[in-house]
Amino acid sequence: MLLLQILLFHIKTELIFVNGPRIHEYHKEMRQYMYTQIPEGKEIMTVGEVGIGNEKDFKDYTSSKEEEFNMMFNFKHTSVGESPSLNMN
Repeated sequence: MLLLQILLFHIKTELIFVNGPRIHEYHKEMRQYMYTQIPEGKEIMTVGEVGIGNEKDFKDYTSSKEEEFNMMFNFKHTSVGESPSLNMN
């Protein structure tokens, strides 16, 4: 029963917090704001980190078309060795 509760908790939180329907909008808003803070003649590099996602998400976040992040750190390796029943993908 406890395992079921843990799995349901992870599923619910993933639906609420992970790659939500407006995530790209938020990333673009953040990037636009940061570019207004840069002094003339300076540049920045934006970096994001993702703990849960798939390859399409990572490509969308860093595509030149979407203009969200220049670089992405992917933490998929943190689930290596987990039981398949605990895998979110």
